[in-house]
Amino acid sequence: MHVTSDSIWVDEGSTVGFLFKDPVTSSTTDKRYRFDHDDWLGNNPYTVAGANTITGSYVVQWRQYFLSSGLAADAYDGLVKVTITGGEPAGEHTIGVAGDSLWVDAGATVSYVFKDPVLSHTTDKKYRFDHKTGIDSGYTVSATNTITGYYVAQYKLTFKQNGLGNDATGMVVTIDVGNDGTNEHTKTYTQLGATGFSFWVDVGTDIKYSYTNPVTSNLPNTQYWLQSITGPVSVFEVTQPETIIGNYIKLPYSAVTSGGCLFDKDKNTNGQQFNLLFTRDITDLTKYKLTASNPGQFFYNTFYIGTPGTTVDIQLLIPSPFVTQGAVPIHIYSGVTVTSCDGFDCFSPYDEIANKALDPGTGDTITIDDIPVPDSGLVYVRIHLDFGWKKQTGYNVGTSNLADNSNNAFDIPNLNSYLFQYKIDTAIQSGSPTIQNINIFKNDPGFFGIVTVSGEPVQGVKITIKDSAGRTLGTATTDENGYYLFYYKYTGKEAKFTVAITSGLPSGVTYPIPVIVALKSNKYVYVPFEL
Repeated sequence: MHVTSDSIWVDEGSTVGFLFKDPVTSSTTDKRYRFDHDDWLGNNPYTVAGANTITGSYVVQWRQYFLSSGLAADAYDGLVKVTITGGEPAGEHTIGVAGDSLWVDAGATVSYVFKDPVLSHTTDKKYRFDHKTGIDSGYTVSATNTITGYYVAQYKLTFKQNGLGNDATGMVVTIDVGNDGTNEHTKTYTQLGATGFSFWVDVGTDIKYSYTNPVTSNLPNTQYWLQSITGPVSVFEVTQPETIIGNYIKLPYSAVTSGGCLFDKDKNTNGQQFNLLFTRDITDLTKYKLTASNPGQFFYNTFYIGTPGTTVDIQLLIPSPFVTQGAVPIHIYSGVTVTSCDGFDCFSPYDEIANKALDPGTGDTITIDDIPVPDSGLVYVRIHLDFGWKKQTGYNVGTSNLADNSNNAFDIPNLNSYLFQYKIDTAIQSGSPTIQNINIFKNDPGFFGIVTVSGEPVQGVKITIKDSAGRTLGTATTDENGYYLFYYKYTGKEAKFTVAITSGLPSGVTYPIPVIVALKSNKYVYVPFEL
């Protein structure tokens, strides 16, 4: 039957069933009619026993569109929650991310909330609700409406650090979102930790950041150098998730090392000690000679971290009697790696940027002007030194193990302190190390000496002593100071003996020719091997 209603003639006694169309379409776009109810109180179907009028009541409905803009195929988990009251379809309805529409009774109230954020199947991506167009939430339906939620893709940015200890203090990283100078996301961290600090940023945003270099410490003579950054360099545009890691290395402000490694010859005494080895002076056996030190060579290392592109003046303050060793004792580097050996930090420089020649034996104050600060920010100065009184003679054992020299200017108190310092543009820098000497006197009769390779004492070298007939009298092994002693109280006329290294030299070192020496009754023979 037509929507305007109609009638039909039906035989009495016939059975009639009826069904009102739902919905009824409209010639008006996005409008229709929802069947609501009819006024028939009897059965359906029914038996005709007379004339009947059956009226269907309809409600106007309008189509309400809920759409999205900015969502890609990876978006999921719903777009908008719609709540309808005072009409059908009453209740809550969820519209998917592809968008959809609802037919809603005229006069009903529609409230809606766009989801924020919309999730993504892509890791570390989501969509931020930005704004909508269309009628505001809480409206009464009187026509079709299109409501569009506009979204912006966002990616997760993570900033981490590697290498900072719990002692690190102050700001680690500054992040300027949008590179507009407002420092919208500026954070101060002593540690970013394994998970780091993360936040979400709109795609296409420029990110400017800087890691602090150096990071300070609450420990003495400690700082952290920013060796490298993993991830996109500042400034970059956000086009995908990113993880940026500042890689730090723990460094002293300065340190005295043997080669590249820290040392301490007496771990039971506070501070950092080295050994001075005194042996009997063969030209005057009533006196001692300062024969060697352990370590045999010293390096003063300074680590200045500044602004790339600037220059810096550095003054090295070297305590007496330390002096430079070699024709080019100063080398300057832009990088360093730190490893551990026997519990001590070892510093291995790389990328030499300058060096400086000096007369051997230079001490006191050494100035290096106009050093360019490299891109790494690190100016690592390494100066090769020696204890300048080696081979000095005329010593006796004094009170408290004093190395008492006939010329008092060369007296060496036991545990005497030597302070190493450096200045940056005339200002003394933090972390000035002090080292102390331990005086060791050797005076037993027999054969003794020091074994060194390139100036450094060698432990574990076997020395064999033979008499003039070629018979082996015995062997001795060098200690940590490179010192060996074969105790031999000889009586009789002066005789010839042979002293030879028979094993224990490092790989690649040539064994020296055996040495023939003369030994007098109750005397000493000093046989060094300087290889």
